[in-house]
Amino acid sequence: MAVIVGIAVGAALAADLTWYGLGRWRGARALKILGRLAPTAGMLVRRAQHVFRAHIGSFQIAARFLPELNAIASGLAGATRANIIRFLCYGAASALTWAGGWIGLGYLLSHAFTDTAVRLGIRLIVLFLAAFAFYLPFQRARRHRLIRMFRQAPSIPRDLEAQLGEG
Repeated sequence: MAVIVGIAVGAALAADLTWYGLGRWRGARALKILGRLAPTAGMLVRRAQHVFRAHIGSFQIAARFLPELNAIASGLAGATRANIIRFLCYGAASALTWAGGWIGLGYLLSHAFTDTAVRLGIRLIVLFLAAFAFYLPFQRARRHRLIRMFRQAPSIPRDLEAQLGEG
């Protein structure tokens, strides 16, 4: 278990350091790249900047548990030239909590999950593939709904930017 948690924490810190380095090297332009990669990230970047400056440590720890916010937190830390030692300490604490929680939950539920799969006569891989097959169309539909909503918006970009600036 310790090796698995260690590998997960190392991988999470490697990703954090990548975004931190991009934020430090390119500043706000790195965050714009992130905004293009994920549909909701651009909006999150603008909202997160205010909270990030006020609560750097707690924001970084909480961001690990929210999918798109973790990269934003790391990029903001680099763009604001946050201390790298402090960044790594908070990153390691949040990664350890995140990885330990999910791996521990998997360990605790593994016997119940495999027993249920054996009782139902279904191989475990079929159960995972079925869950994945239901997840993909749901996410695609959600993404298309969001894109359609943006296309139907009556605002022009300058008006939208002014509205976002006003809150």
